[in-house]
Amino acid sequence: MSKQIIVLDFDNVICDDHYVYPLNQYLEKTGRKPFGTIYKHNGEGGKPNRENFTDDEDMREFFKFFLSDSTYRGTKPLPGAIEGVAELCKHYEVYIVTAISQTREHAREYADKFHWMLDKMPFFNPRKIIMANDKSVINADIIVDDRIRNLTDNYKTKILFSAYHNAEIKQSVLDKIGVERISGWKDLLKRLLPAK
Repeated sequence: MSKQIIVLDFDNVICDDHYVYPLNQYLEKTGRKPFGTIYKHNGEGGKPNRENFTDDEDMREFFKFFLSDSTYRGTKPLPGAIEGVAELCKHYEVYIVTAISQTREHAREYADKFHWMLDKMPFFNPRKIIMANDKSVINADIIVDDRIRNLTDNYKTKILFSAYHNAEIKQSVLDKIGVERISGWKDLLKRLLPAK
């Protein structure tokens, strides 16, 4: 019997938001108090926005700084994620399908993301890493993603991984489109692994 195919998103499912560490570094470098207590994976994280910068030039300087080194430097795996991926690989055909930046300036993000996965998950087959912004072109049995727009009908089981940007989505909305919400790796494994 063949294994079911599961698609896992990467950012905010396997790893913390990759802007967290560089943003805090930049704010420290420029003499401002770091936003480390605001930007973390516990539901209060997010990408840099205008509120973090004094003006447009400051924001441009941050992105130059951000791109001056690996864009995933300092990025941490979410609690239980690495072990969880390894465990899922024993029971499923696992693919990581992750979105990519669509600008030439951010092109190295592809390599940075790929190398982070190779470094943190040496057990994972790199041929099962797919970079795609439109996940509706992938057919699988199960998808786990933090973006509701990626939980399309070509997946039999659709799981929304809780994150700061989807916390406001009401359960009634998820019920209408057949989406389950999972709050972390412990819950995900409980849902997807066979009972012991």
